[in-house]
Amino acid sequence: MAKLMEQALITRVQRLQKVFAEIDPAPLDKWLDDFSHDLHPEREILIWEAMASAYSSFVRNRNLSIKAKEEASRLLLLHSLMVKESLIIRSRQYLTREEAKELLGLYPRS
Repeated sequence: MAKLMEQALITRVQRLQKVFAEIDPAPLDKWLDDFSHDLHPEREILIWEAMASAYSSFVRNRNLSIKAKEEASRLLLLHSLMVKESLIIRSRQYLTREEAKELLGLYPRS
């Protein structure tokens, strides 16, 4: 049973790695190693899955530069760490204020 769960988590991390591959070319082994160091890897994967969903929705129909995509990912990560939204929006360079607000709206924190 533990092996099934382990494989299920690996599959989920593979999906995350594919979503972010353009801006983070780290191999799957690196992603898996990073998650293996988390105290609660499944909970962390859930957070990343929410970020991946928001990121994918945001970049899907936009012609963004790699720098803008990297910034979008960074803003989502800051948002997941509970940094104040106003600080996140001010820390942008490549996305407009409106784009940053839209992006953060795609990833509501609970």
